[in-house]
Amino acid sequence: MSLEELVRPDVAREEAEEAARGLAHQAERLGLPLEDIEVTAPCPTCRRTSYTIHLGTLDPAQTRQLADTLRSLPPSARPMDGTC
Repeated sequence: MSLEELVRPDVAREEAEEAARGLAHQAERLGLPLEDIEVTAPCPTCRRTSYTIHLGTLDPAQTRQLADTLRSLPPSARPMDGTC
């Protein structure tokens, strides 16, 4: 690995980390801290070609709370099927 590769910013990782921080912040506002959230790098040997964000471990009560909160959103605030 060259020195340039070591110091060059990884824009995709920075974007994934920013998205993860935003999600964690909003979840925390709802009283649901995502303490185990993590960003995983792309895998050169499998089909995962971009960074992924893992929510971590949620117990059943936290999972119900998240589902109930998402269910309570008005339909216009929910993402449409087939969109990113």
